[in-house]
Amino acid sequence: MITPKIMFFTQDVSSRKSYFITSLLKFGTLLLVLFSSESVFAQPKIQWASKVLGFSSERVEPKKQGTLYRAIQILGKPNVLPHIGESICAWSPSGADSYAEEFIKLGFEIPIRIKHISIAENFNAGAIIRILAYDSTDREYLIYDNKEKNPSVKGRMWNISLPQTDYKVHAIKLIVAPAKILGFNQIDAVGISEEDFSYEATINLVKGIPKEAIKENLGKGVNSKNKEIAPVISPDGKTLYFTRDEHDLNIGKKKKQDIWSSTLQPNNNWSEAINLGPPINNEDLNAATGISADGKVLYLLNVYLPNGTLTSGFSSSKKSKLGWEFPKPIKILDYYNLDGFTEIAMAPNKKVLVISCRRKDSKGERDLYVSFLQNEVWSKPINMGNIINSVVDDGSPFIAADSETLYFSTNGFSGYGDNDIFLTRRL
Repeated sequence: MITPKIMFFTQDVSSRKSYFITSLLKFGTLLLVLFSSESVFAQPKIQWASKVLGFSSERVEPKKQGTLYRAIQILGKPNVLPHIGESICAWSPSGADSYAEEFIKLGFEIPIRIKHISIAENFNAGAIIRILAYDSTDREYLIYDNKEKNPSVKGRMWNISLPQTDYKVHAIKLIVAPAKILGFNQIDAVGISEEDFSYEATINLVKGIPKEAIKENLGKGVNSKNKEIAPVISPDGKTLYFTRDEHDLNIGKKKKQDIWSSTLQPNNNWSEAINLGPPINNEDLNAATGISADGKVLYLLNVYLPNGTLTSGFSSSKKSKLGWEFPKPIKILDYYNLDGFTEIAMAPNKKVLVISCRRKDSKGERDLYVSFLQNEVWSKPINMGNIINSVVDDGSPFIAADSETLYFSTNGFSGYGDNDIFLTRRL
């Protein structure tokens, strides 16, 4: 992850990867891609481990909060596969290349007589040397002694066929030899089944999306030799707000970050962008993070102070006949952010605010939080929970017109590689 450059408490959107939902724009249309779950086609029933009963060690990263690499990351369905690679959403023993054996013992909610085990080895596969099973009395059985050659791939869904056990399996223990495969070994999930089959981790795509997404450059009116980031599209799809970094026409001597806008022309091309100027832009780092349903209020990163400086938080600016008004602070009770980066999404009903930030109760890196409007002050942010949040950065929130559908970006669920776009709906 690229280290963010921080100016005082200012949020800088140029120094992190651009995980913005609105980056796929075609003539002002927002393209929203996928939601992750288990499978898009019927597979035999598989039961994923539901509790950790014991482990030898777990990797701990100094100065990092949360449960990244911890044993509990192995629970449930795969978080990473079918994409292969290093991930903090998987269990990793503490020592890479150690000659001492490591283990993890996992329990299952419903004991069954098994014929099959699926193990999601997302990174440095092949280090598991034995698999043990346990019955209701905790009696131990060796059910697999790995004599296979080391796999030629970095990661895999390892499917193991077994003679069906004559006892119900309550728990499984994996014995790992880290020195067998160099580098940190990672295991994403363990599943058992009464049926013998080859399980495949898949991506659950939203129904009816186009098979191919056509991405088109927005043209020289929007794009320059500098960075164009943090796009925000107006509800009517005709105005694009975005941030330009270190552009020659930015305000101030250091030309940091300013907000610009471009309008959609009758020929479906975007006009030459214009700098919004003061009071929205100043000598510091400026960026928009959302817009109201009527297109008249722009939501901004940071709180604008009368002396021309910024501090941590959010502001809103209303558009009048004379232009954009001086940004007013969005007052959120007990708001703080332990990360150098943040984003917000305002629901069209203006009663719900979703914030991407890192707080003391975050799962790891940035999580999504919800805040509700109460007498012109927003409530203390509430973590939106494990269904949405993972130990990686969960960000780029966008609330649809129904005020119930939330789009966001993360690589904490099965996807195509790095960050993908997901959706979830409020019940």
